Amino acid sequence: MSHLKNKLYWMLMPPFLIAAMSLIYFLPVESAAFYSIGIVVLFWVVYYSLRKVQAKKSNGKQGDYDS
Repeated sequence: MSHLKNKLYWMLMPPFLIAAMSLIYFLPVESAAFYSIGIVVLFWVVYYSLRKVQAKKSNGKQGDYDS
């Protein structure tokens, strides 16, 4: 449950949640669930990508120049 303490998680969650709810509300029932699940998958891809970038940055500050 480390994501409950993670600031990045809480910064990304509201826009993606609003986007998913908007798709559910505005799209027809047949396609709304498909696109909403796509938003959830996109959230996790963006979240883990940004975490990887942050980890790479923090390792770089410690003198580990691996690029």
